[in-house]
Amino acid sequence: MSVKFFGQYLLERGTISREALLKALELQDTRNLRLGDYAVRRGYLTEAQSEQINRIQLTEDKRFGEIAKEKGLLTEEQIGELLTLQQNDYLMLGEALLEVGPLDRQTLEAELKNFKADQEKYLTDDVIFPPGVKEPSLLAIPIDLTAKMLLRIAAVTSKIGEGERSERPPVARLISVAVDFSGGLTAKYLLSLSEDIARKVALPMLGEDPGDDHEAVIDSVRELCNVICGNSAAKLAQLGKAVEIGPPMMVEGPLPAHEQAILFPLHVADGAAEVRILR
Repeated sequence: MSVKFFGQYLLERGTISREALLKALELQDTRNLRLGDYAVRRGYLTEAQSEQINRIQLTEDKRFGEIAKEKGLLTEEQIGELLTLQQNDYLMLGEALLEVGPLDRQTLEAELKNFKADQEKYLTDDVIFPPGVKEPSLLAIPIDLTAKMLLRIAAVTSKIGEGERSERPPVARLISVAVDFSGGLTAKYLLSLSEDIARKVALPMLGEDPGDDHEAVIDSVRELCNVICGNSAAKLAQLGKAVEIGPPMMVEGPLPAHEQAILFPLHVADGAAEVRILR
């Protein structure tokens, strides 16, 4: 058993084909709109205002409605209305699979029940460290932010796996970037992403497809790490920990010598991603 997405679970059981899953995911992409899209449709924001807020979200750990409210663009009531619309319209994967045809209602309900039982032990939002790690609640901040920023910036949904001690270096094909924390918290944050996920990060960062520009893709991962660790430092400061962060640096080859290396797999539908905390 391991952490899985519902689509992956159905594929592994042979309940659906990969083609059917891709059709259902495409249907979700067209139906499930962002909050800014609803705000524009309702006439509350212009497209330029919505895009401005999206750009701010590339560098700040804040929700769309939170930023819009701070800027005086949306009221609390309007945000609540838009969130209700978004929630009511949201198309779950199971419902999308019913629409594209490979499942019937009875099979879907049975598989959902089986999936819930299979994944029950993993149903937690906590970042779980192995026993003996000092200051886990502080070290969990950049791990948690990694999953949130991948979703907000690149629309990549991930589930954080349980942390484990591991001296295994990042796989060479992954793009790996590290950032040092110093001061009130001493640690090294290390993010590794496959090329396809890194490109999803690069697209909103650059405002265009990076094409064959591999260096631009790497720079985007560096900037993502800078954003994650910068926002983590701000959260740590709120907890009374004055922390400085170093420049994001590419990592290749063996891990540098540390007393502890904790590896957190980030389970994603496509590609590969993992985060390490080194101390």
